[in-house]
Amino acid sequence: MHLWKFTRGYVKIRLYCDRPERMVNLLLAEGICLHSIGRMSLHELTAIVRLKFFMQLCEIVGAHGGDVSLIEEHGLPVYLKLLKSRPMLAITLIIGFISILFASRRIFIINAVGCDGVSEEKVLNVLYEHGVSVGVGQAELEIKDLSKAVLDSDDRIGFADVRVNGVVLTAVIREVNSIVLPEGDDAPSSIYADKDCVIVSIVAEDGNAVVKNGQAVKRGQTLVSGDITPEGAETPVKVRSKATIFGQVAYRFSVEIKPTAARLVRSGNSCDYTKIMAFGIGVGSDTPYDQFEVEVTKARWFDACGLPISVCSGQAYELVSGEATLDERTMRETALAEADALIRDTVSTDARIIMKTTDFVWQDDGSLLAVVRIQTIEKIGYSRYI
Repeated sequence: MHLWKFTRGYVKIRLYCDRPERMVNLLLAEGICLHSIGRMSLHELTAIVRLKFFMQLCEIVGAHGGDVSLIEEHGLPVYLKLLKSRPMLAITLIIGFISILFASRRIFIINAVGCDGVSEEKVLNVLYEHGVSVGVGQAELEIKDLSKAVLDSDDRIGFADVRVNGVVLTAVIREVNSIVLPEGDDAPSSIYADKDCVIVSIVAEDGNAVVKNGQAVKRGQTLVSGDITPEGAETPVKVRSKATIFGQVAYRFSVEIKPTAARLVRSGNSCDYTKIMAFGIGVGSDTPYDQFEVEVTKARWFDACGLPISVCSGQAYELVSGEATLDERTMRETALAEADALIRDTVSTDARIIMKTTDFVWQDDGSLLAVVRIQTIEKIGYSRYI
């Protein structure tokens, strides 16, 4: 009922006359119904009436020696009249509505959860390589393909699921060596090595430790067995294994950097460029170049009824593929940066690095080979039902 009243429009009035009750009956006889009547004094009252009857009501009351004053206006017709008198406000609201509608069908927040040994950056890079970026349309994404790509990106990932909720895309992963059996689940299980290492410390709370400190183990080898059946017993006894295990793990990473690198360079051609931004979404002027970079020379910001709009202008410079010769310092820095990225993607975040060496080898073709060796102390093992 309230929605219907809002759609038709209504006003709140103050009516003054000698006999307000007779005036209300007179108006009712003319088809004008007053609502929410409030008595202010002997000759004065307030009421609500439909917007379309307001002028007719004023004429009738005035003809009988009364007076009407307008207190408030409400409803859709009132707002439409206001928008009609203020075109810029109407345009701003329309742009805002279209922007919100447009934004609701795109991805603006990308994150990954469940990362332990596998870095969040690596998962996000996999999504980026498969077309996920800020502002991409949800209809352009194949969620099943994204989940499979994340799952196949690293052997340590045992489960991957990409989900979209509103404008948020989340990659949920579970790592093989981070699988924790549900609390209260007493199903028998054993603990296995998730990588080659040398056992530094093993403390078994439940189950039998089948390796010793200082022993080298291979990936997949049993570390703590949930089978604690006494020798000679006919009935097997199995428990859920629990243990804290640390191992010393050796890693070797190698990166080769070529003496030249393909890079985009300016061709010398340029043109004027203008870009309008709103809600993080930009629309730029057309350029005749496939690849270009922009140098902004002027930027202006507008606040149209709370909507942030910016207009940037400058020059667009054409970029073409070219070969650039790298100096020794750049090659070393590039090699170290790529090696560090490999380390972050491979080594568990809770690992403690106890040794790190880096060797550079210059090859006959002028390329640089960087070999990084590290040793860590980190938690070892994953649980599996038996």
